[in-house]
Amino acid sequence: MFTGLIEDVGKITSIIARGDVTVVEIGDTFIASELKRGSSVAVSGACLTVVEVVSSNRFKVEIMEETRNRTTLSKARIGLRVNLERALPVQGRFDGHIVTGHVDTLGEVVDIVDKGRTRQIFIKVPSEWVKYIVEKGSVAVDGVSLTVISVEGDTFSVGLIPTTLADTTIGSVRKGDRVNIECDILAKYIARLISSDNKSPPSDEGSYGLSLERLRELGW
Repeated sequence: MFTGLIEDVGKITSIIARGDVTVVEIGDTFIASELKRGSSVAVSGACLTVVEVVSSNRFKVEIMEETRNRTTLSKARIGLRVNLERALPVQGRFDGHIVTGHVDTLGEVVDIVDKGRTRQIFIKVPSEWVKYIVEKGSVAVDGVSLTVISVEGDTFSVGLIPTTLADTTIGSVRKGDRVNIECDILAKYIARLISSDNKSPPSDEGSYGLSLERLRELGW
């Protein structure tokens, strides 16, 4: 599990295709010294497994076809800067929001509004994912935990403070760029529980899971 608070920005230094697996080396990052083989690390929001620690500032991960199809890593190139976050330790302080590192979909930056030292960016997502994004809720964009400012149609906006602009790759996105989107995991579970095709087993009271009607009965 991750929090969406980026620890460092690294740089892709090598890409080697080995059949249906691509080995990517990421360098220029201090977190390599804190990793070991088998460690989980979020790379621009995608949870990947470390397969080798090359040096104190370089490590390698493997990318499978599913990851390439779902994330911007399909367009990975040497020199590309990526956001990095190590997995949250059990005893760690939880400061962001729950991020699994499992990217749901890709979004497209459709507008950017400068507001002095801050910036508001508008991102369009496939319509089926909008229901999981709510005003003042949380969303991870390229692995960065952000608060949703607005939702209109299939487009939502988030605000970027000076620290986020300076310390992550989000500060360099441009109109037309594609970004990794992970919706709030809690919203996805709730939507699944109240969906019409819910297959949950009956409870002692004979109820087959939650429904909108059942929630109204409970006072929600």
